[in-house]
Amino acid sequence: EDQISGATVYHHPLPTSGVVYMDLGMDITGVSMELLPLMSLYTESLTQLGTKKEDFVSLQQRIGRETGGLRPATYMSQLVAADGNGPVVSMLMIRAKTMSSKTTQTFDLLKDILLEPNFDNKERFRQLVIEEKAGVESGIAPSGHTVAAGRLRSQYRVGAWATEQMEGLAYLDYVKALLDRVDKDWEGVLGDLRALHSAVVNRSKLVCNVTTDSDVYPGVKAELKSFLDSLPEKSSLQLPSWVDQAPSPTPANEGFIIPAQVNYVGKAMNLLDAGYKLTGASALASKHLGTSYLWDTVRVQGGAYGGFCRLDMRTGDFLYLSYRDPNVNKTLANYDGAGAFLKSHDISEEELTKSIIGMIGDMDSYALPDAKGYASMTRKITGETDELRQERREQVLGATAKDFKEFGEALEATKESGSVVVVGSETSLNAAKEEGLDISLTQPL
Repeated sequence: EDQISGATVYHHPLPTSGVVYMDLGMDITGVSMELLPLMSLYTESLTQLGTKKEDFVSLQQRIGRETGGLRPATYMSQLVAADGNGPVVSMLMIRAKTMSSKTTQTFDLLKDILLEPNFDNKERFRQLVIEEKAGVESGIAPSGHTVAAGRLRSQYRVGAWATEQMEGLAYLDYVKALLDRVDKDWEGVLGDLRALHSAVVNRSKLVCNVTTDSDVYPGVKAELKSFLDSLPEKSSLQLPSWVDQAPSPTPANEGFIIPAQVNYVGKAMNLLDAGYKLTGASALASKHLGTSYLWDTVRVQGGAYGGFCRLDMRTGDFLYLSYRDPNVNKTLANYDGAGAFLKSHDISEEELTKSIIGMIGDMDSYALPDAKGYASMTRKITGETDELRQERREQVLGATAKDFKEFGEALEATKESGSVVVVGSETSLNAAKEEGLDISLTQPL
C-alpha cells in the first residue's frame, strides 16, 4: 500500500506476463441526491460521447488499439460492522488492462476521458438514453428474480437503496423522465452531467489498484504519479450528499405486473436487525437450505424453474427467491416453512461434510491474477480482514447440526416481519391478493 499524490495505491505483485491491470476508484458519496440516478448514464458517457480531442468513434477505436479494455462502472458496498449497517463505500470504478509497454498511452487515455470529456452531444446522449431504457425494460421479464432481489435489498440498507436508484425499477422511472428532459431541456441535462463530473473526479479520495509483475510496477508507479498529479484535488460541487438525504429504508410488500405467464417471488428479512449473530455456519446452513428444502418444495413440487436463498454476511439481508414460478402464495408458504425444516432436520454427517467441502470451495475458489488483485482491494476498502475470513472458515469447518437448528430458529422468528416483492403476471398477482396477500401492485412497463 502506497500514498501517491494524495491517493491510496494498492499493488499486488503477481505473475501477469507483462499485463497491467488497473482499477481507479473515485468516491461518489458526495454526489447529491438529485444527480445520483444519473450515475449509470454518466459512467457510460465517459467512453461513449468522446472527448474534446476526438469523437466517440475515434475514442472507441483508440481504446481498442491501446488497451485490452477500459470500462467505467459504479461500485457500491459498505464497511464491515457488527450490526451490518456500516458506512457506505461507493465509487466510480474505472477498470483497465494493458501491456506494460502501453501504460503511457493508457494513462493518456484516462486523462482525456476524465479531464476533457465532451458531454455536449445531444443526439448521441439521447441514443444512449434510449438504449438504456430498452435494456432495462427488456431485462425485467427474463430476470425478474434479480429485479425482485434488488428491490428487496433496497428496503433494508441505504447502499442497496442507492443501487436501486441507479439500476433498478426506480432507475427505469428516472430514465423515462430523462428522455423527455433531453428533448425539452437539453441545457439542464448537460448542466447535470457537468456538475456530476465535477463532483466525482477527485484526486484526494481516489483509490488505485495495480496488479502486475513486481519488476513492471516501478515503471507503472512513475506513470501513475504523473496521472494523479493531473487530477483536481477536490470537487467543485458543494451540495448535500445523497448519503445524508437518502430516506430510511422501509420494508414493504410490492408487486410488479409484467407481460409474462410466470412469476418471480421474493421475500426478505434482515437477521442482524432481528438480533441474530451471523457466523460462517450461518452461511453454510443457508447454502444447505437452498440445495435441499427449497429445491424440493419450490422447484420439484412447486414447478418453478428455480428456488434458492441468499444470505449477505455483511448486511445481514436474507432473501428467498424463485425463478419462473407458476405460484405466488404457495411459494411464500414454502418460504415460511424453511425455518421449521431446519429446526427439525437432523442433518447426517455425510451431508454436513459435503456441505462444508462445497462451502470452503466457494470461499477459496480459483481466481486469475486480475480477480485476485481486485478482490484484495475491495476487501481492504470495506474492512474485510484476513482474520475475519479465517474466522469464518473455521466456523464453517467446525459447524454442527446445532448451528443449522439455530439458523432455523432465526428464520422462524423473523418470517412474520419479512417483506415480499413479486414480479409476475397480472392474473397471478391479483389472485394472490384476493387470497389475502397484502401487497401494492404497479405496472412498470
